[in-house]
Amino acid sequence: MVAKGRNGKVISITNDVCGIAQQLKEIDDRLELRYSEEGEYFAVVLLGAALHGRPHLVTTCQELHGGLVEHVRRLADPSYNTGQAGDTIDQQRDKEIDKEFTERVGDLSEKLAHAIKTDLKKGRPGPIYIPSSAY
Repeated sequence: MVAKGRNGKVISITNDVCGIAQQLKEIDDRLELRYSEEGEYFAVVLLGAALHGRPHLVTTCQELHGGLVEHVRRLADPSYNTGQAGDTIDQQRDKEIDKEFTERVGDLSEKLAHAIKTDLKKGRPGPIYIPSSAY
């Protein structure tokens, strides 16, 4: 099946070298594998799942591989919690960002903390002059 999509042809794939399309059908016979020529990506859609029988996008990928089938199996598992999975991904990314930040500013922050402690031990500083051009 070839259909005209918003940005070009969308090709329905029923048979591929790796057997991905068939494995998806084994998970749920409403799953269909498609390829977007314009976007150069594969899409897994669930047919007749949404309102008015429109296909529902399940996931996309750049290349076909067994990991796609495993991903769809996880999504199809009734115990899979999309919200919890998203929260886990967000928490992992937050940890990565914190680690990167600490690596970038770790030494500088230690020097700054030492300078602040030293200033505090000396007592309160005198008045600070703010030129009128600053406001």
